[in-house]
Amino acid sequence: MVNKPGVIAKVLGEFAQAKINIIAITMMDSVEHGVMRVVFDAPEKARSVLQKLNLPFNETGVLCVTLTNESGALASVAEKLAINHISISYAYCTAGAKGEELQGF
Repeated sequence: MVNKPGVIAKVLGEFAQAKINIIAITMMDSVEHGVMRVVFDAPEKARSVLQKLNLPFNETGVLCVTLTNESGALASVAEKLAINHISISYAYCTAGAKGEELQGF
């Protein structure tokens, strides 16, 4: 997305209007553009919104894991993934999402 005021608000407003819940989100930006990575509860509807807005996007599978709130919980998962030669490309923080395999954009 173009990195200027109001762009994220417009995109998020379109998701809200379409009644698409955001399960997890992460943002990164540079001077010229921003990248928003989102996990939706309705990826088909989200895809339609992004197409309507003419925004470029990619889709990828996302593993959502429910962790206990204790030291080492995330490290334990990362170790298990490493043992199985699975790389962690992105990390999303969420509050209260249930662990399951989801679709991310």
